[in-house]
Order: sequence, then C-alpha cells, then structure tokens
Amino acid sequence: MEPKWKRMTEYELLEVDEKASIEEIKHAWQLQTFAWHPDKFPDTYKAWVTERFQAIKNAYDILSDSERRKRLDLKLGIAYEKDQMPLREFQFELPEQRIPQNWKHLARWARDEDKLNNASKKFAYDIADQYLEKSRQLTERQLEWAKKIWNEAINEGFDPGDDEE
Repeated sequence: MEPKWKRMTEYELLEVDEKASIEEIKHAWQLQTFAWHPDKFPDTYKAWVTERFQAIKNAYDILSDSERRKRLDLKLGIAYEKDQMPLREFQFELPEQRIPQNWKHLARWARDEDKLNNASKKFAYDIADQYLEKSRQLTERQLEWAKKIWNEAINEGFDPGDDEE
C-alpha cells in the first residue's frame, strides 16, 4: 500500500498554505528537512525516509521557483489574483466553452433530453458555477473530462447557441 505522503501535494508535504510567501516556504522546508533527515532514523527505515526527504526537497525546489510554482498551481487548480496570470482564459480552446451560461445550458439540455450520465450533468453545471464564474482552475483530469462531456454533447446534438433562457 502506498504511503499517504506520496499522495500529498507539495504544499501539504511542506505543511504550508497555498498563499505562503517564499520566506514561509523556506522556513517550512527547513523544519521538514530537520524532522525527516535520514540520519535521524535507524537503517530499517532509511530507504523510506530518504524517499520522503527527497520528496520534501523536490517540493521546496518547485515552490521556491515562481514559474514552476505557477505551473503547479495551475495543475492543482489554485486561482491567481488579478495581477497574475488570469486562469479562465486558458481553460478551454473554444471560446464558447469559456462562457458559463453555455455549460449551464448544456446541463439543462442533458437533463431535458436525458443525455449524458448524472455525474456529467452535474459536472457541466459545476464547471459554470464553481470554475468559470468563480475563476477557479480545473485540474488536468477535470479539464479532460469537461472536454469529453462537451464533445459527447455536441455529438448527441447539443447546440451551444440554442439557449431559450
């Protein structure tokens, strides 16, 4: 069974908030490397602790580099403030996919026409409400699912420009 720490984000490994400053990140990294230094553990655990120690180092390397941190934040769905890169413009290639009302229309269409599965219907509405309207970033996996839903709906006869409401 995979240890829980292997599923942690870089922020969770260092035990810092997503809005942490570089100073806070450096301090957290120092605390974590002190706590998880392989020399502090018996040989029985050395391989496992060394792996975690390396993951902590890698987390610090990513979070202390502004470009790598932005890429990580995009992947994790962390929105930036106005003075940073606007996320909602880069979510979808098609302009009609960037309009929250089109996703709400897709969810209503799927419900009324009994198309798509329930999870896809709900996610289509959530894309509009939670992600586009509130400028939250979709993860890569969610983005792929959203594109699949969109394409499936188009193939089933959905027309984004045909919204009566």
